[in-house]
Formats: sequence, structure tokens, C-alpha cells
Amino acid sequence: MYFFGQKRKYLYLCRVNKKIMPKEETLHISGIQVHITRKAIKGTYLSVKPPNGTVSIRTPFKAPKSVIRYLVTEKLPWIRRQQARYAAQEREQPKQYCAGETHLLLGKHRTLHLIPTDGYPKVTPHGEDQLHFHIDPEAPTTMKAQHLDAFYEEILRNQIPPLAAKWHQTIPNLPTYIITIKRMKRRWGSCHSLKKHICLNVALAKYPLPFLELVFVHELVHLFEANHSPRFYDLMDQYHPQWRKVDRELKKLSIGFATCQ
Repeated sequence: MYFFGQKRKYLYLCRVNKKIMPKEETLHISGIQVHITRKAIKGTYLSVKPPNGTVSIRTPFKAPKSVIRYLVTEKLPWIRRQQARYAAQEREQPKQYCAGETHLLLGKHRTLHLIPTDGYPKVTPHGEDQLHFHIDPEAPTTMKAQHLDAFYEEILRNQIPPLAAKWHQTIPNLPTYIITIKRMKRRWGSCHSLKKHICLNVALAKYPLPFLELVFVHELVHLFEANHSPRFYDLMDQYHPQWRKVDRELKKLSIGFATCQ
């Protein structure tokens, strides 16, 4: 049932929503397949996404194809470099979470041992090279992945307080902020500078602590400078002089997201 004027408003909203729905298309430019998403934005953004170096463009609805072709052609050397970088990255094979499988923890390879249990599943480190996974061996792979992620999240939560204490002494005038840990597909971390909200990728628990420390400091600096401006890099050089060396090693891993505008 519609009251007076509501039906007209409803039909108007339907027309508006139809107009702003993204439109997808594909072009082949200079031997590269480019996935194009037209949407209600002002700028044109080119991205090279892992793991296969897929080239994507987000652009306004009315942007001519000639502009897209020019952008891809102009950025072709950069695109090739990003694709080569992703091709050279180290990647873990998809996990089945079965006995004898190798999993990383803080940069060290550990062998997974499944211990049948009727209780709540849990993961515990054992010795220097083992992980004991207390779970029903017949449990779905997705359930095993969730519980291992929960274990990695707990590892990060134990590592963050000493890191925070260290860097709060190094970086002055840090505002109050909150931290969330979750699985992220394309980023090691993110920071909402207005909400003072830092998010860290749970996968950081797999790798050596310097990687976690770099991402943590990176996001702390974003609390002062939202963008990757010259000032941002000046602050990184000031607070973490060795960050570029660690960043080069981090970029060899598979999670990453290269963009340009």
C-alpha cells in the first residue's frame, strides 16, 4: 500500500537505482585483458590485482573508451612490472588441513597433527615444529580454516601489546585507536584515520614479527596522514628507518594490491 506521493517517489528511486548500477565490460588493449567497471564515480582508477595480475579499471559511466585505452597504454610498463612481481611472489598452496600438512607460524614451518576430540576445537603449538589441532578429523575444511584463523588471531593479540608499548614511546602524540584483526584478501592492513580504526590481516601471524611490526607502524602513521603523501613517507623514515628493507621482503609474499590513478 502506498500513501499519496509514495508511489511516485518509489518509481523515481527505481529509475535512479537503475542508472547507478555498475556496468561491466572487457577490452583487450595491447595484448592485455582489461576488466572495466563503470559506476557513479568521478575519477578513473587502474588496478593490478593478485594473484594473477588481473588488470581492472573503475571509471565513470560516460568515460570514453579512448581515455581507457590511453591510460592502459601509458601505464603499460607499470602494469607489466606489477604482473611480473605477482608472478614471482611466494604463495602457499591451498590447504586441506590434514595430518602431516605444513603450516607457518611466526615465520617457522610447523607440521599439523590432528587429535580427535568431541570438545570444542582448538590449536596449540607443540615443541618447535608442530601444531596440535584438536578437532574431529572429518570436520569440513571450512570449519578447520575458521578455527586455525582464530588461533592466528589469538597469536596476533598476544604480539600487539608489546609492539604498541614500544611504538607508543617512539611515535609521540598518538591518538586513542582501536584494532580489529580479520582475514583480508588484498591488504596486510588498513586504517580509517577519521574513526581511528586500524585493521590487521590475520595472516600476519604466519610470518616473522618484523612484517607485523612494519604493517603496524605503517597504520599508526596513517593516523596522522591518511594518504601516501610525501609527508607520510617522511614520517615512516623518521620513525622506522629500516622500513623500506622490510617492505621489499614483505612484497615478495602473495598478499598485495597495486593501484594507480
